Amino acid sequence: MQESDDFVDNAAPPTFNSRTMQEEEKKVDDADNTPDVEKAVVTPFDAIRASENDENRKKSCWSDERGNLKVVNMVVRNPCKIFWLIIVLVLVLTFILNAAVFRTAENGNPFTLPGNEFDLMDVRSIQYDSMRLASDQVKGAREAMGMEGTTTLKQSQLEAIQYWVFEATTPNGLFGDEQSIQAMKDAYDIFLDDPGYKDYCLFNYPRNRSLITENTTVECTVPITPLLMYYASYWDPDAVAEVIEELKNPVNVEVLNKVGVCANPLAFCPPQIEETFTFQEKIYAMQFGFKVVNITSTWDMKGDLIDNITQATELASYLVLADAYAGAVDFGFDQSFSVDNPSSQYSRGILFWGGPYSNRNTSGLSEEEAREVKKADDDRLKNYILDNYLEKMDKQSDLNTHATINSYYFMTAIIGDVILDIVTQDGLLALFSFAFVFCWIRLNTASWFLAFVGFFEIFFSIPVAWFLFTVAAGGY
Repeated sequence: MQESDDFVDNAAPPTFNSRTMQEEEKKVDDADNTPDVEKAVVTPFDAIRASENDENRKKSCWSDERGNLKVVNMVVRNPCKIFWLIIVLVLVLTFILNAAVFRTAENGNPFTLPGNEFDLMDVRSIQYDSMRLASDQVKGAREAMGMEGTTTLKQSQLEAIQYWVFEATTPNGLFGDEQSIQAMKDAYDIFLDDPGYKDYCLFNYPRNRSLITENTTVECTVPITPLLMYYASYWDPDAVAEVIEELKNPVNVEVLNKVGVCANPLAFCPPQIEETFTFQEKIYAMQFGFKVVNITSTWDMKGDLIDNITQATELASYLVLADAYAGAVDFGFDQSFSVDNPSSQYSRGILFWGGPYSNRNTSGLSEEEAREVKKADDDRLKNYILDNYLEKMDKQSDLNTHATINSYYFMTAIIGDVILDIVTQDGLLALFSFAFVFCWIRLNTASWFLAFVGFFEIFFSIPVAWFLFTVAAGGY
């Protein structure tokens, strides 16, 4: 019996303070009253369920009761359908754009397309075609002979051209006020006011090269632009008014178009053509031509802006009526420019660059060596423009530079470097944006498939948005 007593716990039961027991009971009660969401481990799905019970959240046309965008819900629920919908939409828009461009290609061009009237049975067309074929044959024979012993004068050959296009932002057009005209001239002043431009421009040598000596002074070829007459070194308003008054008579315009280039004493006019007009008509056309030459001879862009810009614009609108003189002004005005509408919303101009940059005799050079010499000149011109003019050209073409016009430039010699620089900068920004968006989608959806589909849809939404804004909505 004594041994069994060893297994009996004779110790007194533990005693607890009444205050301690009350605190423990309160903790248990509080735990029982705690919501299940707080006691459980909170996951994204639990948070979504909890948000469903939020009475303060309201639906809208863009978001659901959870606050999620409805468009995002549709994409996530139907990734494959959206994927193929984007592809089909892009193909349809491509077809529509191609049809629109080819349908309005000619009418959509604001400038007159260069061309010549050609009639297979007309003697003038036959003579022109014969002259062109003979010129090509002589040119080919000279190239075959290698032009041995011939020296190319410094900056006597066309090395490159620079194209400028201007667009008016006001109903007055580009030539309706002095501010717009001066804004266009700023583009040419970038080069014409720079002393270094003369080392790269195309020289205007005399036609008779035998008259050229070491002391002969040659100047740069003036640009092709209507600004030549607005900044003429001399402007005779009375002579201009006389020409305008003569062109206001439709009979005079008909005579000038009938005589055409035959009014030029140096031009050969076949007997068959001379039979179509009288001797008096030819004399009148010759006298009128002298008046026009007297006016245009001072169009050199070396003067200040003329006082009467309206008269200059009116002269241009009437000169386009005469075929023989339309070429002097037609290039710089748009197709809608006329006597009834003396306002041009678009204008263009060409700046000429010449080469080589020293007198050069390439006789004895192989074809490959000649190409290397030409490439060296091209690189020299390109680097000079990029280093000295590109920043100013970009400033001129900035939409915020001028309030009344927009300027655009194009030059083949530098277009590759300009595009490469733009693509490099934009490409780096785009790559960072795409990478960030892709990682964000992958992190939130936990699906590589949804991440790729979402990324694809974002990428192809760019052409769709562009089409809707510029074509469907008529945005600018």
